[in-house]
Amino acid sequence: MSRKLMRTLAAGLLAALLTACGAEQGGGGAAQIDGSKVDVILTSAEPAAAGEETTLIAELTGAVFPEELTFVQFDVRKADGPVLINGELQGEQRYTAQHRFEEPGVYDVVLHIYVEDLHLMKRKQVEVQ
Repeated sequence: MSRKLMRTLAAGLLAALLTACGAEQGGGGAAQIDGSKVDVILTSAEPAAAGEETTLIAELTGAVFPEELTFVQFDVRKADGPVLINGELQGEQRYTAQHRFEEPGVYDVVLHIYVEDLHLMKRKQVEVQ
C-alpha cells in the first residue's frame, strides 16, 4: 500500500473515532450530572400511617435525568434493617413506590439514583403516625 493511501485511511479512522467519542460525551447521560447539585424532594400522597399502604414520591432536582438511563430505588430503614423498593417513573423526574410502615416513628429513606455508572444516594426522613 502506498504511504498516501495509508495516511488517508489513518486520518479517516481517527476522524471516525473522534466523532463517536464526542457523541457519547454529549449524549446527556451521567457525564452531564453534577452530583453535588442533585437533591430529592420526598413526599407521600397521603400522611404516612402505621399499618396502611403509603405512596412515597421522590422528585429529582438539580439535574436532567434521562428517563431511559435512570433507575431509582427506595431504601426504607428502621432498626430491623432496610427494605428495598424499586421506584416507578410517574412523570418527569418523579418516581413512586408503595410501602406499608408497620409501626409509628421516624424512618430513614435512602434514595439510590442510578444513571449509567453513576450512583447517588440521598437520605430523607418520613414521620409515620
